[in-house]
Amino acid sequence: MTDRLVSVCIASIGRPSLLDTIKGIYACARPADMALEIVVVDDSLTGAALALLCCSDARKRVRVVTSASQNISVARNTGMAHARGDFIAFIDDDEVPDVNWLNNLVQLADSSGADAVQGTVIGIYPSDSPGWAVKLRPFDKSYGQAGARIEVGSTSNLLFRRSSLVIRTMKFNAVYGKSGGEDTDLCYRLTASGGVIVCSPGAVVYEIVPRARLDLRHLVRRYARGGHTYACVVLARQGLLRKLAEFVKALSLTMAFFVMAAVSSVALPATAMRFVLRLSGNVGKLIFFLGLPAWNLY
Repeated sequence: MTDRLVSVCIASIGRPSLLDTIKGIYACARPADMALEIVVVDDSLTGAALALLCCSDARKRVRVVTSASQNISVARNTGMAHARGDFIAFIDDDEVPDVNWLNNLVQLADSSGADAVQGTVIGIYPSDSPGWAVKLRPFDKSYGQAGARIEVGSTSNLLFRRSSLVIRTMKFNAVYGKSGGEDTDLCYRLTASGGVIVCSPGAVVYEIVPRARLDLRHLVRRYARGGHTYACVVLARQGLLRKLAEFVKALSLTMAFFVMAAVSSVALPATAMRFVLRLSGNVGKLIFFLGLPAWNLY
């Protein structure tokens, strides 16, 4: 008997990998009392996600709703508005879940009573990846031990409890719908309002990483954008003295990581790249403090 329902929301612009995502979700184990629905939000301007699904058997097994906003926040809000589940899980359309993904998310939500549960992302890197990428695994996301509380999370693998009073009143902020960071913002507002997010390291999804995303310019932009978003969401709410201290810290670390990256660039390329990425995150914070314009990821 299925007394409960979990909704899995996927915002998509029609990438072919969406079909593998859906197939993987239906292969997931889940609690015996829980049914499953998949809500695909077509955020393309041309109906590309719907067209992709209409050419496959997956169309019969999912609900497709349209946002056509080219704004990831609007798309995620549309998914939440149409989801009917007791729990709402988010996964990206370039990810494939482990068979125990839903089981582990829901079981920890049940046992902990948390408002949200954050899973792990493991990148699947192309065979021709640079050596430093194989060592650093820059797209992997791990948040902590099972049951550990965290302040912010990522909708690349995140479960919300619909009945949470905190979550009921929240939406993704459209301001971050082009830049990215909408999940950081919502999760921080959730925990700042008394909500609880816990980690489920065993709830794994696998992200297929194209070779182009390992381009240095892309990674620098991505990490700088992450630092900028963190500053916008978290540091902007702090007092003047804390902001000043964080500015000095970011400036000092930027200079230190620059020197360390330069020194290690020849003999230790993976170490040098680690410093470059950490430098980029701190540059993102400096961009915020100096009031300079940031760039969009979407």
